[in-house]
Amino acid sequence: MKLLLASLLAASAAAFTPSSFNGAAVTQRTAVKTNMSMETSEDLAVLAKKCNPVLGFFDPMGLAKQNFWDTTSSETIGFLREAEIKHGRIAMFAFVGYIVHANGIHFPWAMQMDGTPFPTVSNAPEAWDSISDSAKYQIFAFIGFLEVVSVYHPHVWVWIIETTP
Repeated sequence: MKLLLASLLAASAAAFTPSSFNGAAVTQRTAVKTNMSMETSEDLAVLAKKCNPVLGFFDPMGLAKQNFWDTTSSETIGFLREAEIKHGRIAMFAFVGYIVHANGIHFPWAMQMDGTPFPTVSNAPEAWDSISDSAKYQIFAFIGFLEVVSVYHPHVWVWIIETTP
């Protein structure tokens, strides 16, 4: 078993080493360029009109003109865009989790170290109610850790914005 695990790890690490493609050596590398310009509310209006000419710019609460936490409006726009992207992806992930629980899919091993199995329920709210409080605290602690990392190390999360059109 250890040999199998070691060979799988070595094979996956080899996928990231420079090698050849169809016998030709890989010599050209592409540089990733990012455009980290700060946007204003006028830039958002132009972008919105380009993305959806029918609706255009829609900001009923005027958030694009606000200054959160004594920052500029451009920094506030950047924060709001990052938050929207992050929470949209979390919502998509939660929907998949809901579907998984609704179909009764769970891991084949025990949920907790004491041998407590995963609950067999038909929906996500029942699953949340049936797990222990310590498991809930662990989930909240992990989410809190990710939020702290995103605040103090924003360069870790830059890919969220760069990979989104």
